[in-house]
Amino acid sequence: MPRIITLVLLCLALQGFSQDQNKIDSLLALVNSNSSIQKKVDAYNELAFMYVNVDSATTHQYAVQAIELAETNDYSEGVVTAKVQIGWTIIRSGFLEEAEKYFQEAKALAEELNFQEGIADAAHGWGTARMDQGELEEGLALHEESLAIRQEINDLKGIGLSYNQIGIVHAYMGDYPTCLEYFLKALDIQKQRGDEATMAGNYNNIALVYERLEQTEKALEYYQQALTINEKQNNVRGMALNNLNIVNSYRDLDQNDRALVHAERSLTLSRNLGSQRLVSLSLGNLGALYTDLENFEKALEYQSQANKMHAEMGNNPSLANSSIQLGEIYYELGRYGESLSYLLDGQRLAVEIGNPDMLASAYNNLSDTYAALGQYRKAYDAHVQFKEMADSVVNDENTRELARIEADYEFKQEKDSLQFAQAQERLAFETDIERRSFTQLITLIGLILTGALVLVIYFFLRAKQRTNRQLVELNQEIKSQRDSLEALNQMKTRLFSIISHDLRGPMSTFIGFYDLLSNHIEKHYKVDGDEQLKKMQIHMHDSSNRALQLMDSLLKWALKEEDAIPYHPKKLDLQRVIFETVESLSPQALAKDIKLESTVAEPMHVWADKNSLMTIFRNLVNNALKFTPENGNVQIAARTEEENVVVTVADSGIGIPQEKLANLFDMDEKKVTRGTKGEKGSGLGLNLVYDFVRMNKGTIEVISEEGKGTTFSVVLPAQKDEPILLY
Repeated sequence: MPRIITLVLLCLALQGFSQDQNKIDSLLALVNSNSSIQKKVDAYNELAFMYVNVDSATTHQYAVQAIELAETNDYSEGVVTAKVQIGWTIIRSGFLEEAEKYFQEAKALAEELNFQEGIADAAHGWGTARMDQGELEEGLALHEESLAIRQEINDLKGIGLSYNQIGIVHAYMGDYPTCLEYFLKALDIQKQRGDEATMAGNYNNIALVYERLEQTEKALEYYQQALTINEKQNNVRGMALNNLNIVNSYRDLDQNDRALVHAERSLTLSRNLGSQRLVSLSLGNLGALYTDLENFEKALEYQSQANKMHAEMGNNPSLANSSIQLGEIYYELGRYGESLSYLLDGQRLAVEIGNPDMLASAYNNLSDTYAALGQYRKAYDAHVQFKEMADSVVNDENTRELARIEADYEFKQEKDSLQFAQAQERLAFETDIERRSFTQLITLIGLILTGALVLVIYFFLRAKQRTNRQLVELNQEIKSQRDSLEALNQMKTRLFSIISHDLRGPMSTFIGFYDLLSNHIEKHYKVDGDEQLKKMQIHMHDSSNRALQLMDSLLKWALKEEDAIPYHPKKLDLQRVIFETVESLSPQALAKDIKLESTVAEPMHVWADKNSLMTIFRNLVNNALKFTPENGNVQIAARTEEENVVVTVADSGIGIPQEKLANLFDMDEKKVTRGTKGEKGSGLGLNLVYDFVRMNKGTIEVISEEGKGTTFSVVLPAQKDEPILLY
């Protein structure tokens, strides 16, 4: 059963402040002093802000005190700020609709007062609540409104927070290049301000992007940077999130023992913090981890708790994710009806929130569940939808775009550093000139001349840089045109590949039925004297074989042109794969009175790509039927050897000459051999078999003797744990 392959859980602590005890003591002294009401309200709000990532109850207490004092003394701006703080406290507890009410009230009051900073803060919180409920477009609009205000009032810290949250929304939408671009913008501002606390949240976000792109080592590096800062700042919420997401990297690296340590630590920190949202995510992570460990009963226990909490809190993205994972667990337990119910819920929610990664995972799991229920048409439809959602070309484009964004960011960092250094040098130079007296006039003139020379060189270099930039832009335009042509060529090749691949199977089946029908007519209707009917039979047989050869040639050409074969390994039921192969080729066996049978009597599992594995067995069995005379035998068998499974395809056919065995798997149309009834191949079949076996980390051997038959032995890896992206 395919596991969930995507993770877009980027709800992070965007206001990362540490507990500075000296500052806390100072603020407490202020609220107990004879200071003005406004200063006391502001102090209460700042105290609430400092505890937001450490102790939700304390944050709520100080915010309520700020509201009471502000309302009593008509300090409306203080009421706005306090309501925003309470909204954040509730949203971190997971009760999104209740939090949304506080943000709405705060925004309405701020708009009455024309309190721009308050409008921006309330829109930021409200946008986060909408996003967490799966309303991504509405959430994005509110965050963009907040960003515009913060840019207008030059709130640098707020701009960084808005960039970060807009990046999160784009991540939920599956737009990772845009997501990373905003995260790097936020990180740039945080580095300028020296704000380590919010940098930790951004490191965590950037790590999740790399996690999605399966760059696990790079993701783990960013997670560790975030965790180090949060431990230094005693940011309990940040530590809980970092531990939650570090589990992802260790699961991808198949280090489940380490993953379990961080998963349990995340759950403990989340419970200490009192955040229902983080508790639910940690429970879901443990459920996914125990699924990896094949402890499905324990996985069901944790994942069910998480699913229930997500539903209570109205957290639709997390609810979709846990529903899909529950569908996978029930499938593994053989409870297919419950599996189907949860997978359909997850698929519906993924459509509502517009998350392509979760939707692809839902279709992938639905395909296997429908197949287990015997609903093969629905299984096929779900698989087609999965393939459409999970096209590898998208990932390639995302990777190229992300590389460009990273390069732009690094160039900007270098450019900013250079400009800063130049500004510092210029300031030092001007200060030095001011200190000089009239008696140093000659030296001053020399320095001025030197400065003039530097400026000439500077402008010369700038002109050269401008020329270089123009050349780079021209090169980029040429590259863009080349990429467009390559994309069109790939689309053409893919079309030919799909047509030839999808039509070849039905054509082979038609030829088998035709041969069967032809034999039946000859035996039962005595048509020896009907020359016209015989000519028609010959023409039909030749025409259908020429069509099959044409499709084989087209497929061969398409694969060469495309130079890419999809490879999606997973746990496969070998008995079922062989059964489907035998069933699809039975008409050809009947046409030649050949006994085709499988002796795989017990379930066996291999780790392989299903489409390529079906191609391997179909080609081997088809060749066995082609080179076995009438009344012969073709048998498929399997056995386990240590960590491998050995599948043999043996026939009683004409055998292979020894001089052909050495180059048997090379593709060469000139060495194509006709079958016992004149069947002609394309020279591609065994070449594809050899390539697909190697692609699936296996080996293939052949033993043959002329006149006594041939045996092909395919060695494949047995089932192992499949790496997946984490909850």
